[in-house]
Amino acid sequence: VKDSVTAVTNGKVEVDEDGHIVVTDNISVITIDKKTVDADSKTAPASAEFELSTAEGNTKTLEGVQVGGKTLEEGTTSVTFTGESTKLTGLKDGKYTLTEKTAPEGYLVVSSFTFEVKNGEVVKDSVTAVTNGKVEVDEDGHIVVTDNISTISISKKDASNQTGEEVAGATLELTGENVKFDKVSVSGKANENADKLANGEYNKTSDKLTWKSGDTAIEIKGLSDGVYTLKETNAPEGYSAITEFAFKIENGVVTETKLNDTTGNVVVDETGKLLKVLDTLNGTVNISKESFADSSAVVGATMVLTGVKEDGTAVSFDKVSVSGTENKDVAKLTNGEYNKTSEKLTWKTGDSLVTLKNLENGTYTLEETAAPNGFVTVSTFKFVVKEIYINGN
Repeated sequence: VKDSVTAVTNGKVEVDEDGHIVVTDNISVITIDKKTVDADSKTAPASAEFELSTAEGNTKTLEGVQVGGKTLEEGTTSVTFTGESTKLTGLKDGKYTLTEKTAPEGYLVVSSFTFEVKNGEVVKDSVTAVTNGKVEVDEDGHIVVTDNISTISISKKDASNQTGEEVAGATLELTGENVKFDKVSVSGKANENADKLANGEYNKTSDKLTWKSGDTAIEIKGLSDGVYTLKETNAPEGYSAITEFAFKIENGVVTETKLNDTTGNVVVDETGKLLKVLDTLNGTVNISKESFADSSAVVGATMVLTGVKEDGTAVSFDKVSVSGTENKDVAKLTNGEYNKTSEKLTWKTGDSLVTLKNLENGTYTLEETAAPNGFVTVSTFKFVVKEIYINGN
């Protein structure tokens, strides 16, 4: 009886004109959907490269399976495909491994995971956990693979206190090899006392990202894998700039750093997602004038200090602070106890030592141009200031 056949949920059953019961199976269709989550937590379709293979214990091959319209040949156990949404037609029951080979630019690849096909459908709770991103089976039975955006933070710290507060006011410049910053997003709070760049705390062009350090680390989202160069073009007052260093990002994690000949340092935390750029304080030097006979303070000697940096240019005394008590019986120079120009510092000794702060790294020459009555001038001598340590005589 033709109308006695009950309904079926999968495939088709009918009685043909010859009275035969015809049972037709539907071919299984498994869909892989690719998505990304951007810096604003918005999800969007995206294209990526995947590799599908039979999982351990699955003795079946992918022979006859259609992937993106291509039918796989006999003996095939793995296949690579690219796309936003890919249909796997004719996938046999069993367990399979899916590996994301290449993620969209600026995103992290999802780690390999396995899933099981049973009766032509993906078993929802068969998907294994992943370390990056998210994998789920949606209400339509599609496997949805979602990549997280790459996030790297760059912090500015004092080399002597890496866990302390941020060092504000440094100007930093980031470039990359064959890298574009158009789709990169930047967050972070600039120091309110520092002149802000365009776009708030930072200035972004296609080829370069520039910002001033503030009271929090800057967070950069969407950096693609590659080699980057970070330059500190201007150090905060009292610090020596870390001139330049390179670092490499692989799958959203900093894997290598390379310092050029510079002061300061850079360290990467255990996650590989936080770079700490460490500046060293400029030198603090105390200079006293004493009697060789009894070590008492010698008052009234005129001292002149000049310096040269490693590149041969003169050090600048513009940001150097000077403290000390002048003998009231000695005529004072301009600016109290001393006279300061951009390239020279002159002072008369008093009854206490003189403290010089924020000296740049370099080789300094100290000359006593006039000795007090009864004393002979000391011959000119040199000392070196390097990363807040003094070397020399």
